[in-house]
Amino acid sequence: MKRDIKQNLFLMPAVLLAGALLFTILFSWDNKYAAALPGGPGYNVLQGNPERAAFLVGGWEYYPGELLTPADLAGREAEAHTYAGEHPNFSKQLGSPYGAATYRLYLKNTGNTRELALYLPELLCAGRVYINGVLAGTQGSVQPYRPYVMDGIYAFSAGADTEIVIQRANYTHYYSGMYYLPAIGTPQADT
Repeated sequence: MKRDIKQNLFLMPAVLLAGALLFTILFSWDNKYAAALPGGPGYNVLQGNPERAAFLVGGWEYYPGELLTPADLAGREAEAHTYAGEHPNFSKQLGSPYGAATYRLYLKNTGNTRELALYLPELLCAGRVYINGVLAGTQGSVQPYRPYVMDGIYAFSAGADTEIVIQRANYTHYYSGMYYLPAIGTPQADT
């Protein structure tokens, strides 16, 4: 019996250590947050091979309670910044999971103009996407409100600076913010 206890005491830390090592390897190898573009408040910097998708995780300007167009945002300073997944709904800012918000991010391109696509997974509500001040597409209808859960792919040319504005409205689902990570790359990019 004492021998079994000694073996178990030796085996338990070894199993825990092996599990921690496996978790660390998987976390760093298959983690979309680790494939994020570098940047800061309000911007991300395009770099690397656009044939491999990169994720727009952080730096998003965040305007809860407002549906703002690019024209409305011209010259306006960000009130707050967020990252994708930080606010799964609007409860913290608006006191309810329901409401509306606008997100804005600039992509800085230090190289040549690139033909890219923005992949916007499941809004779980309704939204509009503007790229460089032009309406690139909608997901459902913001006004009048008609949600439509879908993925969106929006092609554009990325020059020196590219402005991405995403409006979201939700009055039917619990999850309403930018819950899933948007991705950027060529239309044929691997994720």
